[in-house]
Amino acid sequence: MFLINCKDIRAAYATKYQQIREKNIKLIAQIAKDDTIYLAASFRMMEDKIMKTPDTIEELTNTKNFIADQGVEIEKKKKEIDEIMQTFKILDEFNYDMSYTDQQDKWHLFGCPQRIVGIMESQTLVLEKLKETMIKDMEFEQEEFLENITNLEQTIFEFEKNKNLNKYADIAASVDEVDKKIQDCID
Repeated sequence: MFLINCKDIRAAYATKYQQIREKNIKLIAQIAKDDTIYLAASFRMMEDKIMKTPDTIEELTNTKNFIADQGVEIEKKKKEIDEIMQTFKILDEFNYDMSYTDQQDKWHLFGCPQRIVGIMESQTLVLEKLKETMIKDMEFEQEEFLENITNLEQTIFEFEKNKNLNKYADIAASVDEVDKKIQDCID
């Protein structure tokens, strides 16, 4: 007669199954955490680029174009967020105990698209006001430039009137000064 005892084998397989299950759940949790951190960082970079105050009209135009292009990008990121939320749902089904920080990161990521849209709307208004200010400044600079050009023309025409060669040193100094002003205008 034979007596076969499978309890030890069954216990070893049950332990192995439990270990594999726990490692897979931890792997899924780590993937969810990493994806959450990566996507939140991309939203932060987007926010930083939107919130950066432009110094020139070209930078302002680039920022406005960037804001206009972000609608499509946010929709793509929403799909990625949905995939991450599905991963978190799987973790919830396994009753995985997530840390407080991970929970906060999860819900922060969930709200990022709406927050970015709000930032884009408010920044668009700020950029419009800044554009008006820059245009006024440019008009003022243009008027100032035209005034400088007119003054330089007057000075150059007055060189023709200087026929006294005894004052050549004064005239040369005036010519150098006018040349510097012309170079400033060119710059």
